[in-house]
Amino acid sequence: MSITYRGKNAKAVYGLEILDDLTFENAARDVEVVEIAGRDGEIIIDNGRYKSVNATMSFVMWRNLDFETFENQINAIKNWLSLAFGYSNLLWSAEPDYTYSARVDGNVTIKPVNETRATVEVRFIFAPVKFLTSGLNVQSLSNNVAFASKGNISAKPLLTLTGTGNVTLKINGKDFILKNITGGIIIDCEKMTATNLDKNQSQMDKVYSWPMPVLKVGTNTISWDNSSFSVTIVPRWGDLV
Repeated sequence: MSITYRGKNAKAVYGLEILDDLTFENAARDVEVVEIAGRDGEIIIDNGRYKSVNATMSFVMWRNLDFETFENQINAIKNWLSLAFGYSNLLWSAEPDYTYSARVDGNVTIKPVNETRATVEVRFIFAPVKFLTSGLNVQSLSNNVAFASKGNISAKPLLTLTGTGNVTLKINGKDFILKNITGGIIIDCEKMTATNLDKNQSQMDKVYSWPMPVLKVGTNTISWDNSSFSVTIVPRWGDLV
């Protein structure tokens, strides 16, 4: 088995093969447990989110002659894994239908066994939702036409509206009001941001509703009241890790 991380296949590029079966703890709900003197039991406060998941991947690294030396290969692996500090897409060959979001947690441990083989251990932090890869593609929407969501949890989509003026999106009966748009706007419901189409300028001053829209499990309907706008969606269907 292998992974693809930051756009590079670990086995093909770096000679890395997963040594052990990868297992995950489940993504746990983030709750606060409060005990009050004189009251039996506990009070559970839901913080409205799921926690990230920690997992360690163990690899065996085989000498790849594309690198001039074994040391160069080791250094390339360290740079590939350590230089990016944020989350990146991770694909795992055992679950080809899903795209994970992960980042490296701390140091990468590489122990040479001989001149052609080493063991590698990497601690990853995974976002609590793994996305169905089919739901990461851009899809055009038809006004007021129902569509089915996949996955087992509500999804936080990426919506792109192209047009100028005011428009109200109605998502499963809930209004999301946008005003004074020039050219278009991108609504990222996961990051809770609004930007222009070039993604280089905030457009949060155009947003007149809160919270950001979500897609429910099952059938969803999205409509809008200004026919001069067109709407596309990256639905981001997913399941819990």
